[in-house]
Amino acid sequence: MLDLDDAIAALYSRKINCGHQTLWDGGMTVWLGDDVNGRKAETTLPPQSMGSAGSWLVEAARRLYPDAFPETR
Repeated sequence: MLDLDDAIAALYSRKINCGHQTLWDGGMTVWLGDDVNGRKAETTLPPQSMGSAGSWLVEAARRLYPDAFPETR
C-alpha cells in the first residue's frame, strides 16, 4: 500500500494535480484534477479505509494518464 505523501509526490513529479479532504467521521475524499480544470476522478473512503488513499490516487492516475507511467506499460 502506497502512503499518501509518496502518492502525492509521485503525481506531482508527473505534473498530475490531485487533492484530498477529510471530514471528521466522514472519512477522506481524494481526487485527481483540480477545481479550475475539473476533477477527473474522485472517491470517498470511509475512516477505516483512509490508509488506502495513496494507492487509490496512483492507480486512478495510471488508468487516466498511462503516458505518465511508462514503467508500468
